[in-house]
Amino acid sequence: MEYDIAKAAKDYTEDAVNAIRRLVAIESSQGAAEPGKPFGPGPYNALQEALKISGEMGFETKDVDGYAGYAQIGQGEKLIGMVGHVDCVPLGEGWTHDPLGGEIENGRLYGRGTSDDKGASVAALYAMKIISDMGIPLNKRIRFVFGTNEETGMKGVDYYLEKEGDFDMGFTPDAGFPICFGEKGSYHGYFSAPTNTRSAKVMIDSVSGGQAVNVVCNKVVMTVTPGDYKDQLITAFSDYADGNSLQFETAVEGGKLTFTLWGKAAHASTPELGVNAISHLMMFIASCPLFDSPFAQGYKEVIGLSYLGENCGMKMEDEFGELTFNVGVINGDADNVSASIDIRYPLTIKKDDFKVLSDGMEKRFGEAGLNVYESRVGSSLYKEKDSPMVEALYKAYVDVTGDTENKPYTMGGGTYAKHFDSIVAFGAEYPGSESGAHMADESVLISEITSSIEIYARALVNLLNI
Repeated sequence: MEYDIAKAAKDYTEDAVNAIRRLVAIESSQGAAEPGKPFGPGPYNALQEALKISGEMGFETKDVDGYAGYAQIGQGEKLIGMVGHVDCVPLGEGWTHDPLGGEIENGRLYGRGTSDDKGASVAALYAMKIISDMGIPLNKRIRFVFGTNEETGMKGVDYYLEKEGDFDMGFTPDAGFPICFGEKGSYHGYFSAPTNTRSAKVMIDSVSGGQAVNVVCNKVVMTVTPGDYKDQLITAFSDYADGNSLQFETAVEGGKLTFTLWGKAAHASTPELGVNAISHLMMFIASCPLFDSPFAQGYKEVIGLSYLGENCGMKMEDEFGELTFNVGVINGDADNVSASIDIRYPLTIKKDDFKVLSDGMEKRFGEAGLNVYESRVGSSLYKEKDSPMVEALYKAYVDVTGDTENKPYTMGGGTYAKHFDSIVAFGAEYPGSESGAHMADESVLISEITSSIEIYARALVNLLNI
């Protein structure tokens, strides 16, 4: 009699939801490193809880020096790998549900990480549990690796690879179904310039905004010393905000004037879905004659309001999509301002070729008075759609969902798959579903947790048969 994977997935859903809630309750954005906790206590505590959950499920577990950890079943030389992450972006603002509460409403589970990536990781764990329950001979080992700083550099899995090596095949449940066979290359860096000149009528005292470098900034705050120009500044700011349909706020306290400007958050790989508050604030400063800010003027010249890079000579595309450009975080005082750059470049462009182009971009920034530093270029990812592994994973998705309309795809987001030679991104967001990853009220449908468990279990069966 064939084992009923679909029934098992339904039976384990409640346990999976409870496990996700345990992980969501831990605020696991990166913090200051501590002994044995390379990315701070939050990611470390989430890793320990994930290993505890795995041990309770009967899996062999290992902590890889706090950088990563894994749960494993089976025997054999070949290794099927799954790799997710228990860290998350900062909680941010605008929630109507407790971001750490794991609240359930109308069939949805809410909380930071429910979608990206604690929920999907737990679904994959329960797929392993089903495979273990089936009692089939495991001619390969199956391992789930928990990363701890996917959102802030992915150094944890680099450490894991150095210590434990690569897989033979597998996937990361950290994108969308049906399956992603290509990911854009990446460029990350920072740029800075002086905040004010001596000739400025109004001095900027501080500016700050942004949740993470890979999120479109949804809120930025600037404090200035207005002198005799308070009313004129407030009028100019409100006119700019109203003219661009932006929410704003002004406050006066102790001789200081504070401006707050709201945009709309989105993932850096899809900046067209957001509104960048940093870019709008810089355009306001650059257009207001009361200020004289080298940073804002340079920003206007080489970035402006664009998210396609055309102002700094970086507009490009291939058959899979356009380059995207995002400024996610900004911080500055009266002397200097710095901000982040997150670029996703077309996946058919080679890393070395893009490095030549990005060197030209950095020169262009320099000509505009902006100093670029700590920049790095990451490779793109491309796997053949008709490879046995990709076909095995796609078959599992189709067998469970019946969806043949949505096809394997490429994307701008970067996953752990770029760091391994053996895997692709496979789920767990469904076509047409909106999880709000990286945004307020991030959530996942409980019915989708059930489906993901079943898809991943069937995928593992298919991989065992390769």
